[in-house]
Amino acid sequence: MSTPCWTCRCPRSLRGDFNAKHTAWNSNIVSPDGRRLLDDADRHGYEVLGPEVPTHYPYCVAHMPDVIGIAVTRGLAAAPSLDVLDDHLISDHQAVLLTLKTTPMTTSLPSPKHRQDWRIFAEHMAEHSPSFRVESPADVDRLATDLSPTVSNALPESRLDAASTRRQPQLHTSDDRREEEAAKAIAKPAVPDHEDAAERSGCQDLKRTGNSRSRILALRHRASRR
Repeated sequence: MSTPCWTCRCPRSLRGDFNAKHTAWNSNIVSPDGRRLLDDADRHGYEVLGPEVPTHYPYCVAHMPDVIGIAVTRGLAAAPSLDVLDDHLISDHQAVLLTLKTTPMTTSLPSPKHRQDWRIFAEHMAEHSPSFRVESPADVDRLATDLSPTVSNALPESRLDAASTRRQPQLHTSDDRREEEAAKAIAKPAVPDHEDAAERSGCQDLKRTGNSRSRILALRHRASRR
């Protein structure tokens, strides 16, 4: 990217399958090549753009679809648009159309990225994918034509909503509050009021006085017997 042809001030655009993934251009992960490309773009003042939908659908089920077809631009009068085209060649790489615009225009902010539940995606594809014997090139074209809308419908059906997975706070009902208050009342030790405390204190004083008188009478009785 640092060649004299690219660092000049003339308008430039470069498109292709860079296989450099970064969330800055709508990839799901950040790869080492993607990090280096973003750092180089910041140093030399060019832009890296990617479409909002995946451009690569791997044949291996262990790998997720992702954006690897991107465009690198510099000095353009207006931001170009990137559109992923339906691939009728049954390829794992989708074709990307780059449209250059000559008149600057105001663009809206990109929609927030969504995560996919690929288990639901696979179930939707298994249920709605066309199934027939392929015996001729015409059958291949028909299969590609029928499969494209199935993929397009499976993506929104398997999209995860972050707000729906958020745990909602538990609200206490009136019955719950009554049970909590009853449990607190049982666990809380009984505290006597002022009248009970005074009465108990008076009983203790009388008891001490009675014990003293009993001891005095016992001593007098012993003295009289002598």
